Amino acid sequence: MRHVNTTIPSPDASLEACLLLLDLQELLSPQYDFTLPGLDGRTYRLTEQHGKVVVLNFWATWCTPCRHEMPDLEKAYKEWKDKGLVVFALTDEPAEKVRKFFAQNAYTFLPLLDSRRAVFDQFQVQGIPQSVIFDRDGKMVEQINDATTEVELLKALHKAGLF
Repeated sequence: MRHVNTTIPSPDASLEACLLLLDLQELLSPQYDFTLPGLDGRTYRLTEQHGKVVVLNFWATWCTPCRHEMPDLEKAYKEWKDKGLVVFALTDEPAEKVRKFFAQNAYTFLPLLDSRRAVFDQFQVQGIPQSVIFDRDGKMVEQINDATTEVELLKALHKAGLF
């Protein structure tokens, strides 16, 4: 009813309670946003990705599990970017180190530089890799606190409404 702006003349109490709980859930739901520079010289803001499914992947070049999951992130990105998938790979490492790593591995998704670890802190990243998936409305739908597999990633992307 809320999505199509439909009203009903006299809803029963249980329906009104459900609608009030939905309103409360939206009010309590955290609003995530950040702005970070990308390796391409552009600045990226999370809220500007509205209408797209976004994967935030926290990683480092020295992290073996991170390096292990990156081919799956690349595969998903190549397959689904035209359907609205954005993959941001956030790291606190120097730009040149990240640039070299991405060039050696021919990754095409977007590395973002969080040199002060502000976004790492915002998402309370304690260990890497960690991935956070947002749906097209900007709501967090999944958080994976370890290296993800292709199957796990696809399940999370499905949950986010990518396909």
